Amino acid sequence: MVQVPKEAQEIYTKQRIISLATVDAEGKPNTSYVAFWWFEDDETIVLIDNFMKKTRANLEATGWAALSGYDMDIHRAFQIKGKATIETEGPRVERGKMMAAQFEKERGMKMPAKAAIAVKVTEVYYLQPGPDAGKAVA
Repeated sequence: MVQVPKEAQEIYTKQRIISLATVDAEGKPNTSYVAFWWFEDDETIVLIDNFMKKTRANLEATGWAALSGYDMDIHRAFQIKGKATIETEGPRVERGKMMAAQFEKERGMKMPAKAAIAVKVTEVYYLQPGPDAGKAVA
């Protein structure tokens, strides 16, 4: 697997909500966003499925995910691609349920935290405008 640079992790974490792109078995793309997520380590991002429908079906069909994170203040952005596995029980799901409970307490909106999606990073690219746009980081 590929490690996500610390700078990219900091940018994603600062952004908080990240964009997620998937593709179905016929190659049709889909985008969504994820509010409950974390870097488990330098090679793994865990996403929590609250209301995913097309996204979940695409992940089940192909396993591919692409995520983008950006910091407009410093004009830095990164794209992460990886293979996803879906878990419906276990410690990652329990952490998602705790995040959902905290969100409900703070915002009054119930989230189901149905599954955890562990994305093993396979590629990282620069995404900001300029000469490095689209170049592989690692």
